[in-house]
Amino acid sequence: MARAALGGLVLAVLAHPTRARAEPFAMLILDGEVSNDWYGWSMAGLGDVDGDGYADFAVGAHRHAGPGGAASGRVSVYSGRGARRLYALDGEGAGDFFGYAIERAPDADGDGREDLVVGAYQHTGPGGLQAGRVYLYSGANGSLLHVFDGEQPAAQLGRGVGGVPDVDGDGRGDVVAGAYNHEGSAGEGSGVTYVYSGATGAVLHRIEGEAAGDNFGFSVAGVPDADGDGRGDFVTTALLHAGPGGPGSGRAYLYSGRTGALLHHFDGEAQSDNLGRCVSNAGDVNGDQRGDYVVGADKSDGAGGFNSGRAYVISGASGALLHRFDGEGINDAFGDWVGGGGDFDGDGLDDLIVGAFLHDGAPGFDSGKVYIFSGATGALMEAIDGQAIGDRFAYAAEFGDDVDADGHADLLVGAYLADGSAGINSGRVYLYGFSPFTCGVIPFGRDGAGSWIFVLAAAGLIALIAVRRP
Repeated sequence: MARAALGGLVLAVLAHPTRARAEPFAMLILDGEVSNDWYGWSMAGLGDVDGDGYADFAVGAHRHAGPGGAASGRVSVYSGRGARRLYALDGEGAGDFFGYAIERAPDADGDGREDLVVGAYQHTGPGGLQAGRVYLYSGANGSLLHVFDGEQPAAQLGRGVGGVPDVDGDGRGDVVAGAYNHEGSAGEGSGVTYVYSGATGAVLHRIEGEAAGDNFGFSVAGVPDADGDGRGDFVTTALLHAGPGGPGSGRAYLYSGRTGALLHHFDGEAQSDNLGRCVSNAGDVNGDQRGDYVVGADKSDGAGGFNSGRAYVISGASGALLHRFDGEGINDAFGDWVGGGGDFDGDGLDDLIVGAFLHDGAPGFDSGKVYIFSGATGALMEAIDGQAIGDRFAYAAEFGDDVDADGHADLLVGAYLADGSAGINSGRVYLYGFSPFTCGVIPFGRDGAGSWIFVLAAAGLIALIAVRRP
């Protein structure tokens, strides 16, 4: 038993023996604001944007009916310290789907804080109906830094967005975005991917897809320096590319951020695998000091059966396959979401997240499941099931930058069809911690009898405790 004296009060706290490994516990649960918000469809860890020493995060609800109208969309940015909402960003027009995709961007405005990229792929702008729009915001205060528009009607710029470590040597973070339905020189739906300067908003690279219908730019991500030239690089996917595996097998492309030259590509294994449904920075998983990436093929008929899904970890340095992970069951859609760039187990190497939002877990149909794999070995380290039937837990999941300041990466997971406190399909986001033992005591106020009330938060426990003076 440990005793803590707080302002003349004595509080007893029972502590469990430290364990080598803890079960995941939800430190925080956040619900959407109204029914059918689909809150938790997208999310991003942001680092410490408010300067309080705790990592912060953003959550998207692209179907939220905000000032712009129905399904205009909203993105909320929260402090990691107490989950206080720092600010909210709203879409401009009805049906914009603002917040469909959100990602962190390395400091673009030079204030020392990370920034935020938001996609609204159905926005009608200068390029025409549903040309799409991408926004770059200051992480510190939510002020708009730049806007990027699709070039033509139905291009749908902003379905995939990402932040890229400095590609042009100006010391600022940059932005990558895809317009997968853009009609380029190769034909309708060939797609295009852009890299923009975070500092000026200028187009640094513009790369078109190889063939009509490829959907090049479907998913995009920045990658830490993969080719050793000291600049950030980027990866983009062509979900429906007909590669060696056949029509719809898919392809992922890694490009030099400095020159825009293709470094290498990785192909889906079989027809209709849809490799490239999601791609993400994986950090450095093998210790070669080069950036790697992870890509999902949610329609792969892997070890789990038809459409069970598969995810691949690719060396940024060589293009070699480092790890391959398979979904558990038929129609799991394992690999529909992939993520990385956080050190979960403290071995100094980055680890991986894969979501299977259609997994039929213990709660029932489409409850969903998220998996954490070792970047070093590929071993499964943790798996968490969704809480209720139909929640579609793990459609999106991200490593948080140690939100609780315990020295370990935390995990954000969305369940966009959860029936939260606001009603049906309002959506829910979970923040999981994994420390062997985490305990905090926060003064809350006094009750009617004059006793102080404290919030005791520990692994698997949140309780209100009344304490009288001794």
